[in-house]
Amino acid sequence: MKRLLVFVLAGFALSAAAQPFSKTYLMSFHVCDASCMGFQDHITQLAESNDGLNWTLVPNFPAYSASVPDIITRGNKAYIFSPGKVRRYDNGTGQWDATPQNVSIIDSVSAQASYVDPSAIIDSSGNIVLFFLNATGITGDPAGCSNYPCTKYFDSATEIPGSDGTQFVKNSGHRISVTLTQSPQTGSDPDIFFDGTKYVLYVSQGPSTLAASCSSLHGTYSVFPNLPAGVLVQNIGGIPCGHYDASSNQYWTFVHSNVGNSVEIRRAAHSDFNTQLTSFTTVISGPVIGEPASTKTESPGFCVNTLLTAIHEQAVSQLPPAFPNPGDEQVTVNFGRNISKGVLSLYDQHGKLLRQNPVSGNEAIILKNDLAAGLYFIQLQTGQYLLCGKLAFR
Repeated sequence: MKRLLVFVLAGFALSAAAQPFSKTYLMSFHVCDASCMGFQDHITQLAESNDGLNWTLVPNFPAYSASVPDIITRGNKAYIFSPGKVRRYDNGTGQWDATPQNVSIIDSVSAQASYVDPSAIIDSSGNIVLFFLNATGITGDPAGCSNYPCTKYFDSATEIPGSDGTQFVKNSGHRISVTLTQSPQTGSDPDIFFDGTKYVLYVSQGPSTLAASCSSLHGTYSVFPNLPAGVLVQNIGGIPCGHYDASSNQYWTFVHSNVGNSVEIRRAAHSDFNTQLTSFTTVISGPVIGEPASTKTESPGFCVNTLLTAIHEQAVSQLPPAFPNPGDEQVTVNFGRNISKGVLSLYDQHGKLLRQNPVSGNEAIILKNDLAAGLYFIQLQTGQYLLCGKLAFR
């Protein structure tokens, strides 16, 4: 039996007994059985994995009625967003919200924005940011057009501090717009992630997936120029989510695809966005989660599990001691190995993300700058590994 490593992350010590998550990655998705008539019958489920390929359901997860879910973790909480709702898990109490909570987005003049298909990311200030399809003023299916052609606008909104994922303010401008020219074209289900140097945004176009990028989170996203019309997946998978695995320098693109009479979640690993993806591997299906083959598994949402408190040692390790520790003006973080690409995150004692920077090599320097004297927690994500440690400034 492999030895377990127990550590403290972001300033709180937790028992493994209170923690249902034990693996490196989490995936939210919804299921729809053979009698399912539409989104009103969708049931949200949660799975976990150590390699992104082999998934199992999270034990004792309270599956509930919700569609197109996306998951994110921050500090000692997990958040599953669906249109207009969020359900939160508190690692301190070991409890989920009894029922999903309402989520509102207001614009610059405090008017309510209508939205669907939220995708979550944590910004450099520790706030949750939602990317979404703006449905304000739209009647009927927000993904399609009442009259073609029409344009779909995908926007972002930043969490109001203290609202714990329930209130957001729309950021100015649009992140990307997609023009639909003829029926049955659609545009929906954005997914946002960071690869250490740029933000990558996916947009679903029915059974296809569009890919774009931007150097800033709230900038204007441009499709990858080497992809035909920016289409990464053509007619074999939509409703996407993505992740960058720094240890292998590979992107993981998840889509759901029609397979026979059902729908499965599939993954492709690729090194760039220069060619369309044509080869996918099924990772979640009805039989994988113990359901009939006719059960549809749809709409994946992915995140790295930063709530880990006790897992296999090869997945989570301690960083070597920082030096000097405590430091006055700067501290050198030794990675204990040479890495080609990773992301180094700095958290305060309450789990708030303070800084997040791409790194490579075998060490990085953290400057005190505006940081107060005190204890901080660091996490190096290389994809295959989560390396954690702590440091202090005087």
